[in-house]
Amino acid sequence: MGINVYWIDEAYSSKSSCISDDIISIQLNKPKSTNAFNGKRVERGLFLDTVISKIFNADINGAVNHIKIAAAKSFEWLKNSLFKLCNPIKIKSDYEFCKFLKNMQNSVSGKSVLWANQSTEASGST
Repeated sequence: MGINVYWIDEAYSSKSSCISDDIISIQLNKPKSTNAFNGKRVERGLFLDTVISKIFNADINGAVNHIKIAAAKSFEWLKNSLFKLCNPIKIKSDYEFCKFLKNMQNSVSGKSVLWANQSTEASGST
């Protein structure tokens, strides 16, 4: 019993887009040029997918590529969930995390009630 740990080849996982690139074929072909990738880091922590012109968290991009390598499954469904990839929710404490989980359980549409409350507060309406 416990956690299963798998070794994976991490090559190119941070340089290639988790949406537009096929990380497994990139690893097999080992491109010699950086032009072979469909994205790049634009600044610390941000990755730009040049095919779809979207910016998302670079760590999430690398993590999704790691999962794609380990699971060897398609992540086509992620293209329909870009709002999650491009708008991560920053949670700063365990209290905020518990509040987020509780609001997710009370959510009707699948988007968090907390998310809706944050955008309402930002616009000034209650």
